[in-house]
Amino acid sequence: MTACRYWKGCLHPVTGLEKFFKEQKRSEKADIFFISSSQTLALPAMQKMLSEDSTRLSYYFKIERTGQVDVYQIRQNRRKHTQQLKLPLKDLWNKTPPPPPSRFNR
Repeated sequence: MTACRYWKGCLHPVTGLEKFFKEQKRSEKADIFFISSSQTLALPAMQKMLSEDSTRLSYYFKIERTGQVDVYQIRQNRRKHTQQLKLPLKDLWNKTPPPPPSRFNR
């Protein structure tokens, strides 16, 4: 996970990705996973970066507010939709967590 140092808590990750791609050698074979929201992927700068450096990414995950996750695999300049997941966010948020285990057995 050498790329973790490039993470930034913002909605515009283009500068971090560009820096990562500049420092990453093209000869290195590493699977690069990009996880983002659909709003971020729609930004013009992000579209430009994806078109220019899409061959460097292995997978990208598009996350929706509704809990839908679309997984795309990139091979030979083609983006292939490989899987779609639907997380039941409403149910997960409504569940109360179980009580923590007791520290002392009586």
